[in-house]
This record gives sequence, C-alpha cells and structure tokens, in this order.
Amino acid sequence: MKSLLSFLVAACLACAARAQVPVIGHSTGAGVNSFPYTVTAALDANASDIAGTITLQTGVGPAAKAQVVNVNFTTRFATVPHVVLTPYGSQTFGTGAAAALYGPKQVGVYVDQNTLIIYSGTTPLDPATIYQWTYHVIP
Repeated sequence: MKSLLSFLVAACLACAARAQVPVIGHSTGAGVNSFPYTVTAALDANASDIAGTITLQTGVGPAAKAQVVNVNFTTRFATVPHVVLTPYGSQTFGTGAAAALYGPKQVGVYVDQNTLIIYSGTTPLDPATIYQWTYHVIP
C-alpha cells in the first residue's frame, strides 16, 4: 500500500510541476498581418504542458509546408513525448475550420522535449480563418 501511495504522490507532484501555462507563438507560415486581419495564436486559460486548446487566426498569405504555431513547454520532458492533436469545435457552429482540414491541407506535428510545433500541409491554411486544436501530451 505504501508503494502505491508513494507512486500517486509522485504522479501528483509531476503533474503539478507541469500545471504552468506554456508559451505559444505563431510563425510566418500562418500569414502576415494586413488590415483588417491580424495573425494571432493563443492557448486556453487552463492549458498546461500536458493538455490544452490552441487557437490560431491566420492572416493574409499563409504558406504551405511551413511552421504555423509553436508551443514551448514550461518544463523540459525527460524524453520526447507523444502528442495527440485533434480538431476542436464544430463545423455545424462555424468553429470547426480545423476539422475541415484533410488531404493536402492537413496539418502535421513535430515535437521534441521542449516544443510542440504545428506545420501546414502541402496546401496552405486558408487566410483570415480561425483554427482550433486540442493537444494531449503523453510523456
């Protein structure tokens, strides 16, 4: 029983260490600012190194096969983690632009011990569009 309790305490401490909100940024692959369109990238208020929701608003002229969003973890992972990225929102309510990505517009993910990066596919993302994804990092 003591070993199970020790394991649970250690797991809680590890999760608490990752509870800080990571830093997010966008790259030129998401397009450029041109009035009235502004490129923005944000994480939900409850985001952490382990899970969260990414919101990207593209600008004018997004690029193909380019980095569009990067999430910098607050704490370096001991090994390269696995990442599950899924579209967020509903096509029915007009918030599911990420769900409509398929084929050459499908995004890709790169992850290392410090960063999660989303890349555009062989066709660029649509300009002036809001995309949302949820991510789950599995150490």
